[in-house]
Amino acid sequence: MGDDLASRNKVHFDKDASRHLAEWAELIQAVVEEFEARRSWMSSKWTDSSGFSSGQTSVRLLDYACGSGTASKWALLPFVTQAVGLDISPGMVAEYNKWAQDTGFGPERVQAYEYDLLSADTSQVIADQVSLSDFDIVVVSMALHHVSDPAKLLSRLAQCLRKGGVCVILDRVPESTSTNTPEVELSSTQAQVLQTINQFGFSEEDMRKLFCEAGLGHDVDYVLIERQFEAMFMGKRLTIGGFIAKGGLV
Repeated sequence: MGDDLASRNKVHFDKDASRHLAEWAELIQAVVEEFEARRSWMSSKWTDSSGFSSGQTSVRLLDYACGSGTASKWALLPFVTQAVGLDISPGMVAEYNKWAQDTGFGPERVQAYEYDLLSADTSQVIADQVSLSDFDIVVVSMALHHVSDPAKLLSRLAQCLRKGGVCVILDRVPESTSTNTPEVELSSTQAQVLQTINQFGFSEEDMRKLFCEAGLGHDVDYVLIERQFEAMFMGKRLTIGGFIAKGGLV
């Protein structure tokens, strides 16, 4: 099931890559604002904070399932020394890196790579390009509901953190999505999109369990986001309830 779900997501987001920013602009902007407003809650280790001590030379951010780079490119890049994006979609990775190149950033500052932490494919090799360890902050933004095995993923992400690091998840609350558009039979395209989703949201209990089992049980917190996220999806106006949660490496 995991490989099938990953394949469906890869196909879907490759198709969506070139128009992703335009189609989801409203949601992306709202998520960016949430990350910006909650930086001090997420971590004290930013380049502009007291947590960035004189002896610390870097603040590294991993944006997993980075897509267009909502967390790393738009929200948090000014406050880290390096941002690394990982995504299973080569189309999304290409769009991300085109932005970085056009903006004048080199790979040592910000770069995305095609990589799946859950894959058994040993041909995935990026160790000669970037280290996937010693990150201060790992972020997964509006993507965990697409993952076939969230528990396994969080365990893998914990291995990417350095001591004192934190994992931050922003996603949807269960049973919180609604539409003001009359229900009609789903089109084949809409049905295909729904097939890229593994779990329709995560409760506080879900996230606390996932963090603790992954070794991320330090200073766990789960916050319901007051605003409702809104987006147009294939002609439907969606309203989505969201949360942001964090767990630190034990």
